[in-house]
Amino acid sequence: MENGFPFDIVLLILAALILYGTLLFKLNDLVILEKMLAPVEGFLVVFFNFGVIAISSHNLKDTPRTILFIIIAAAIISIIFITLRIKIDEQMLANRMDREDLEKAERMIKSHPKFSEPYEMAGDIYRRKRKYETALEYYTKAEQVMGMDSDNREIREKILSTKRDIEYITAKKGKLV
Repeated sequence: MENGFPFDIVLLILAALILYGTLLFKLNDLVILEKMLAPVEGFLVVFFNFGVIAISSHNLKDTPRTILFIIIAAAIISIIFITLRIKIDEQMLANRMDREDLEKAERMIKSHPKFSEPYEMAGDIYRRKRKYETALEYYTKAEQVMGMDSDNREIREKILSTKRDIEYITAKKGKLV
């Protein structure tokens, strides 16, 4: 304990935040991730401000190493959480764009059911979202609408690839059970 301040507790909290950040980084559920990220951002502001106040009250040369460590640790944790925040924002934007594109595809299907492009577009969106069965339904419908032309080689490749994805996931689930 330096200057009467419990630095060991601060270091434990920082270590816990690093662990927490690492666990969050592995989490893929955006709703949970965003809810868990918000309180940590508040802690980081407090620790960073504490470090700045501590340095401003000392000469940098006279500043205890523990305070410098706290500032560096807070900066590292901030970088982790900024990276998480960027990841969340990018994924939420991609989800919103997929949702808008899917709505557009559905409107196009209703207004022009004989065009294959909106079915293929919807299939692509569902495939990106890893909803392979739904993607396969849309790809199959796109192929039906196209007819048996030689021009539908690309959609046939998408159908075969999606079927392989479904088989792979089914086999993988079978091994887990």
